[in-house]
Amino acid sequence: MCPVYSTESNTKVGLVVIQVKDTAIENVIEKEEGLKAFYVLSPEGEVIHESLDNGFAPESIDNVGIFEEIEKEGVGSKTVKYGKEKYTCFYNASDYNDWIYVAVYQERSPILFSGLVVLYFICIVALYSGVFGLIVWISGREVGKPVDTLTYAMKQAQNGNFDYRISEDRNDEMGYIYHRFNHMMQHIQALVDEVVEERLKKKDVEYKLLQTQINPHFIFNIFNNMIWLLQQEKYEELEDIIEATAGYYKTSLNYGNIDIRVKDVEAQLNWYAAIQKIRFGDLFDCSIEFEPEILEYMMPNLLLQPLLENAIVHGASDKEGTTFISVTGKRVEGYMEFKVLDDGVGVSKEHLERIREVMKQENYEGGDFFALSNIARRISMYYKTDAGLTIDSECGVWTEVTLKIPLEDISEG
Repeated sequence: MCPVYSTESNTKVGLVVIQVKDTAIENVIEKEEGLKAFYVLSPEGEVIHESLDNGFAPESIDNVGIFEEIEKEGVGSKTVKYGKEKYTCFYNASDYNDWIYVAVYQERSPILFSGLVVLYFICIVALYSGVFGLIVWISGREVGKPVDTLTYAMKQAQNGNFDYRISEDRNDEMGYIYHRFNHMMQHIQALVDEVVEERLKKKDVEYKLLQTQINPHFIFNIFNNMIWLLQQEKYEELEDIIEATAGYYKTSLNYGNIDIRVKDVEAQLNWYAAIQKIRFGDLFDCSIEFEPEILEYMMPNLLLQPLLENAIVHGASDKEGTTFISVTGKRVEGYMEFKVLDDGVGVSKEHLERIREVMKQENYEGGDFFALSNIARRISMYYKTDAGLTIDSECGVWTEVTLKIPLEDISEG
């Protein structure tokens, strides 16, 4: 139906009505996948034509609400829900007769869509996982094993094993790295050996210097005693002191060696006690006893003689009457243990604490307690494990000095 206008007066003169069968409209509608219905609406919102797909009921669409909105807007789309299904209405108004055409499509199932997406995703992940696994497997063979070899070698270097070398031959970049690593280790080992050698030389010189500092005035006093005995015409005693001095220095000099057998130390102490007995007479009595099982062990020279000298000079000289001194040596568990005990004047608590502090100092330069400090420093330089020097005393009663030498750091002569 369409109005008719006069061309002369330009006024409405009537209406033209054209009747079209529904089947004609349906024939021109293109059947697209998902199209459930097609409506033709009048400008007033009345349904002029409806074309429904099989199984689609007209009540699936909220005709009243949707069509009113479509009538107002003229062109666009709306989504409606009926039950569990969702539909999208696409609409457009004609420019010729103001009719509104509405096409209703059913949306795809979100479950089906998500299932396809998940399946697609799983396939993609499986594909990439397979490719990644293949890459890792190839890398493990080509790169992982050589890197593990190099890492192990570096750990050996970190632990100080500079003799370690990578023996695997390769003709690739890792082979070049192996070669440079071996060269580096060889160079480091040479430097370490050089440094160790220099330190040992320095340590040996320092140790010998400390050893020569022990009682440098001793021989001067002996010669004075010899001159006095000669002047007093005490030739028998002079002969004894000369013999004792010769025996003492034979063991003390020890042919320039640092180490000396415990058996020779025992002889050295006996010669020294004999010399001092001639000098000081009845000032002290001395007993020296070492267990036979330690006599063939080696120990640094001149460790015990200064301890015996301290017992005579400091323990006995200021005491009335005779002081008894005993020097013992025995094996106790994993140590050789030597004790120098005297029943002389002893040491006060304050003085004893000061001595112990000095013995802990590495670079003590004082004149007091020099012998004990010297011995403590030498054993700390000489032994890697837990050697020790301790002193205990009761003022006016006794003094005891104990020297412990670990057996694992010594050998038999």
